[in-house]
Amino acid sequence: MPLQSRAMASPTRAPILVVGLALGACSTPAPPAPRNVAAPSATLRLAASAPLGSLALAPATTHDGWIPVATASAVAPGSSVPAGTSVTAIGTGAAVQLTAGPATRLPYGCDNNQIDVVPLAGPRIAPGVVWLLPAGAAWTPTALPITSSRTPAASQFTIGPLTLDLRRRDAVRGTLTITRAGRAIYTAPFERGAMEGADASPIDLTEDGPGIPQPVAAWALAPRGPVLVVLLQPGYEGVTLAPVLVEVDAAREVEAMSLYLYRCAF
Repeated sequence: MPLQSRAMASPTRAPILVVGLALGACSTPAPPAPRNVAAPSATLRLAASAPLGSLALAPATTHDGWIPVATASAVAPGSSVPAGTSVTAIGTGAAVQLTAGPATRLPYGCDNNQIDVVPLAGPRIAPGVVWLLPAGAAWTPTALPITSSRTPAASQFTIGPLTLDLRRRDAVRGTLTITRAGRAIYTAPFERGAMEGADASPIDLTEDGPGIPQPVAAWALAPRGPVLVVLLQPGYEGVTLAPVLVEVDAAREVEAMSLYLYRCAF
């Protein structure tokens, strides 16, 4: 804030004060006061307790493994969203408004297995993972494309500012590392568990086998803000969708958003 001073009135100083004011009228106008505008480098950060919503699936019209078959725009497994509720959803495109219907059950997997879902009606969404934003969210995410380069022993995924590296350590174990702007900020081990009758050859990171995580969806909350990455982790009897929130200098698993879809006994 500009500093201000007061002129002390004095009979002997009056002529000088008048001259000073006259000179000020002819000088260059003072620049406008600075506006309260956020700096371009400002970074969006979320509190650990900030609600992040939940996951849903845009179903396929034919069986393709882990995505249910349905006629709704999306289905929310295990959801308790009341019928008639409007939610903001985003898949690989722009955000859309969907409306929840009554809870129902869908055939899924084998042996007449079913899953409980809340169907969501609205614009058609490409099959895959859908993010249902929390009510009152002050940010609108942007879907990020995922590109990959994969070999049996090492795979790399590029997602906006992130790089996800999968490295095989031995026949059944490996390590996932997430790097942002050249800095590794998250590591997690993965492992293919033992199962009688299962393939005993070394894990192949070009395949989507049991125990091998891979990113299947990602959204940026802001240009310099957090990125929500959803990892698909196959198992012998189903799949887990595990969201990871990647900030500028740290990352954390969002267990409250995780989904397990039981599909079939091995």
